[in-house]
Amino acid sequence: MIDKQALHSSIAGGVTGPQGFKAAGVTAGIKASGKPDLALVFTEKPAVAAVVTTQNSAAAAPILLSREIVQDDGPKHAVVINSGNANACTGSKGMDHAKAMVEATAQGLSVPFSSVIVNSTGIIGVPLPVETVVDGIKTAIPLLSSDAGHEAAVAIMTTDIVSKEIAVEVDLGGRFSGRKVRIGGMAKGSGMIAPNMATTIAVITTDALLSHETLQTLLSSAADKSFNQINVDGCESTNDMIVALANGASTEEELAGNGTGRAFGQTLRRAPKPILSAADPELQVFAQAFDHVCIELAKMVAVDGEGATKLIEVTVTGASDLESARVASMSVVRSDLVKSAAKGNDPNWGRIVSAIGSTSAAVSQEKMSVSIQGTPVCQGFMVCDFDEVAVSNMMNERLLSIEIDLGVGDSSAVAWGCDLTEEYVHINSDYRT
Repeated sequence: MIDKQALHSSIAGGVTGPQGFKAAGVTAGIKASGKPDLALVFTEKPAVAAVVTTQNSAAAAPILLSREIVQDDGPKHAVVINSGNANACTGSKGMDHAKAMVEATAQGLSVPFSSVIVNSTGIIGVPLPVETVVDGIKTAIPLLSSDAGHEAAVAIMTTDIVSKEIAVEVDLGGRFSGRKVRIGGMAKGSGMIAPNMATTIAVITTDALLSHETLQTLLSSAADKSFNQINVDGCESTNDMIVALANGASTEEELAGNGTGRAFGQTLRRAPKPILSAADPELQVFAQAFDHVCIELAKMVAVDGEGATKLIEVTVTGASDLESARVASMSVVRSDLVKSAAKGNDPNWGRIVSAIGSTSAAVSQEKMSVSIQGTPVCQGFMVCDFDEVAVSNMMNERLLSIEIDLGVGDSSAVAWGCDLTEEYVHINSDYRT
């Protein structure tokens, strides 16, 4: 029997934590600040890819191009991302420039055009300085290293204060007992964060061997539990994308020492079935670790919201169905009134109830309850007897926990957001000028 709660352990490396992945992060010269602005992630061993992208109708050229590239389920080798310029709302030239980024990467790595995924992030509506970006790609390629995951994570930042990185190792158990696979990732995002498929840019890597279909199912499911459950300012970006790459290098690593004398390539040709498929119970163990990586990256985005001082975690239970739980939790983290109360350490539960009541989620007026930092503050749409000063003091923590029981069912969901501060206005009023 598979232990679906098997623990995964943290490892170093971020997006290059899994076997076979290299990365680079360089200063190409796109940003006036002179900060790093070009990232490259590469696997020499062919990988399968999956993506979720923004549903914004003004999706940027690199998003449109990457959708086409991933539709071709042939082998994938690289992801190239620039920051400082979104290459969005830039007309036909924008598509030409996105293709130029892919072409430069493919030529420099000696891989097919169709194996390179591309994205950009930064100012919208400004033509991409494509020659500068291409020169940056040429600079980055010789610097690719299995130790440069952090540099890549830094190079995709825009208004982020800190880089977002994670890597874990998990023993699949069952018939794969003793086989360790790794999952890593990096993300960027601080402002312009609202849910609709991705809400940020992230690259997830794994050395597990998966089919394209299985990886896409895993990524879509994980995005709904993580990146689609965060909110900073309710603004949906034109460049949102999460891409996942699975290169199967963990299989190569183990078969190389199996004493059979067969090369990995020969073994793979004889047994092309992916190591993990939807029929394998071990996939649930892997999925748990995959979800964990996405959730932790999403939380890093939320807590690094522009000007934020704390992470708001809203847990909704007792919902009639999963969608209602998600809608209710997101309504609370999206509320500017709740976000402002969080900044001021004000246990104003009425704002929370109002946010829930504005949604389509069913609520029992008699059974619903709200707790802040573990203290009940509302029961049945009425105030509880609680010490406001004590709860206010407890709210002055980096993590603010709000728990809501809708009292009508068994479904639950968690959403994450951040407080709203004066600094958010300063950052965005000065973003271009």
